[in-house]
Amino acid sequence: MNKKIWIIEDDPDIRDVISFLLQEEGHEVRLFENATLFKAALTENNNPDLFLMDVMLPDGNGLDLCEQVVKKDDLLKDIPIIIMSAHIGLAKFKQVSSADDFIPKPFDINTLLEKVDKLLS
Repeated sequence: MNKKIWIIEDDPDIRDVISFLLQEEGHEVRLFENATLFKAALTENNNPDLFLMDVMLPDGNGLDLCEQVVKKDDLLKDIPIIIMSAHIGLAKFKQVSSADDFIPKPFDINTLLEKVDKLLS
């Protein structure tokens, strides 16, 4: 399959677990611990097949990155986004985000992999 997935997550343990799981599935993973590093990487013209974003970041918000950075960019807007959060529920997420899917934390590993596979197929 070998799809490129960018993970924007400030918690190193969660970042490592998700990275390991996705690499085991054959995906190429790139990790970002904050919004600043993520935005800087967008200028490289090496866009992924999927974004996996946490909401609460030390220097930003995954929902804002989704709406104001990715979905407003003609080159990025069609790349699927999965938002992860322990702080908002599904109903609130649907009101404030145009991301393609949502995963509540703590998350079920199988659910994460199913949602990733669905958006990449």
